[in-house]
Amino acid sequence: MKIQKTEGKTTIQTRYLFGSLFCLLLLVLAAPLAVNAQQYSGTITGTVSDPSGETFYLRDEETGVALGYWAATYLPLGASQGRAPTTDDPAKVLAFMYGPATFRRVETEQDLLWHFMRAIALKPEFAPVVDLMAIGPETHDRVARCSLALYAATLDFCALHAVTGTHWLRLIAPRTPDRATPLRHFWQAIASLVPKIGFPSLPSADQLEEWRRMPLPDWPEIFREAITHDDEHDLSLSFSAGEEFKRYGDPLYQYAAAKRLNLV
Repeated sequence: MKIQKTEGKTTIQTRYLFGSLFCLLLLVLAAPLAVNAQQYSGTITGTVSDPSGETFYLRDEETGVALGYWAATYLPLGASQGRAPTTDDPAKVLAFMYGPATFRRVETEQDLLWHFMRAIALKPEFAPVVDLMAIGPETHDRVARCSLALYAATLDFCALHAVTGTHWLRLIAPRTPDRATPLRHFWQAIASLVPKIGFPSLPSADQLEEWRRMPLPDWPEIFREAITHDDEHDLSLSFSAGEEFKRYGDPLYQYAAAKRLNLV
């Protein structure tokens, strides 16, 4: 996927940045959107801005190709059964995965994340997960905080996608008729990766505050470092962390990006 930019010295890096971010968006969202991809073919097209404020244009044909890939490779993890939710805390949904012993015995054909997620989803014990969390006006912010804490504690590749995915869910929310369903299935997907991450413990409030108080590079320094990296996930996390910092003002986003880039 190409995103056009008329001038600037970092065209290639920026193309990779926004291409990778858009692909991540497509990979983490829920079934109802994938099934009804045509409904959204005209709504995601538009413009995006990089951290410097420069504008990039998403073309219709590129959006169509991305949505087609998304729909063709969609992996269902289990539909809602309409069970009553048991918690409004995203961390408690993750904690559910620590219980059944079967989640500690996962065999896959290849060491790929989607193979692992598919293997987890096939286990009957995973079926309740999609309905565990009550979705309300504050749920997205809770998911954002939990995702950030999970990544800060683990620096894990799977947890990285919790942070970037939460950011992109926020961006498409105004264009999503049913905001609850994508969030529910997104957190189902993150929960499926808890065993892959190694059943981590979330950090204490004191530990989070210690990381926040560390001397941290500012965002311009983080972005300058990010565009020198070949790993698109370095770019993706740095961009999403910067955007989420604008919303929440939490320096833990700076810590997460700086740790990813080996700046602290």
